[in-house]
Amino acid sequence: QRCDHNGSRRPCLLRVMPHALCEVEHTADGERTLREYRLIQLQQIGLVGGHADAVMIRVCGRPKLFLVLQRDELFRQVRLSAGQLGIALPEVQSGYYKMDGLIVERRMFGSDLGAPIVTYEVEKASQRHAYPVPRLLAIYPQHFVEKDAATAACLSIRHLRSIFALVRSGVDGRELRFEYDDGDARTYLCGRRDALAASTYDAAVGAGNERIVVTSAVSDGLRLQPRHVGEEKTERGWVTEAFFGPDTIEFFFLKRLSTVAEQCATIAKQAPLPVLDLPAPEAKAPARRRVGNVMVPVIASHDPEAEAKARAEAEEKKRQEEAAKKAEEEKALAAAAGTDGDAAAGDAAAASSSASVRTTMAVVCVTYA
Repeated sequence: QRCDHNGSRRPCLLRVMPHALCEVEHTADGERTLREYRLIQLQQIGLVGGHADAVMIRVCGRPKLFLVLQRDELFRQVRLSAGQLGIALPEVQSGYYKMDGLIVERRMFGSDLGAPIVTYEVEKASQRHAYPVPRLLAIYPQHFVEKDAATAACLSIRHLRSIFALVRSGVDGRELRFEYDDGDARTYLCGRRDALAASTYDAAVGAGNERIVVTSAVSDGLRLQPRHVGEEKTERGWVTEAFFGPDTIEFFFLKRLSTVAEQCATIAKQAPLPVLDLPAPEAKAPARRRVGNVMVPVIASHDPEAEAKARAEAEEKKRQEEAAKKAEEEKALAAAAGTDGDAAAGDAAAASSSASVRTTMAVVCVTYA
């Protein structure tokens, strides 16, 4: 469940993706993604104390509260995704934030900004709501704030330097799209669209944003590099410009790819080579076969099943040889034991025969005497 700014709770799903944490809602037509919290954009994430299922996610400065049944498994999957991306997860210590403290912080969010320069009444179009909802857009000297129209509570605060472009729709004269450096975008409907665009542009330039533009083209899918990456400006000679004209989009992309490839090659040269502790390869004499009068090596294909079968046959042959050798040794020992018994019996018979002869000679001598 997601805890809204007005205290209500909405059922939803938090799905861990390889790059983001997606808030998904079940509808009659299937599932609908309400918002995508990219892991690289998370300012804080942590387990909330005082509630067994509470999870806090801080995006755009404001904490968002979710009640998750399996929050330990959720955090394990989020850590795994962040590790695969190679980014450090901004995880706070478990129990650092309390449920009551976060509720108070959400209510007081944005109260230290002071008085706004100008405020516009708009309607926000988003995936979360079936129809546009009323909002207030307040422009401050350094920030751009979205507020709830009923309670004037701050819902999001963005720095004016983070605005990438203001897109004026050519279909709807009230639609104005705000594109930000982190890849997010918000669409608003305002009856004073041009006044809102001009005020935002002037405030952003005054805050130091020199890259902001007002355009009629959405930049999604048209840029080779992220919005926050500055463009490389190169000066072309007037002679080249006169003969060949300005650079085309295709030529600019090729130059950008070449620059990125050179940077990657430089980083690869500076990176230390990994030292792998691998066992020495076994020296095997290659098998040969005769082709005419020439012996050529046989290049055998790597077949794991054939190698395992050959290994098993070799082991079986070795066991058979050991069993045959053991049987021969036992047979030899038995034969040696039988020969010793026959010899002992012969000696005993010879001794008995000699004793009988001596007795007979003694009787003959007595009789003669």
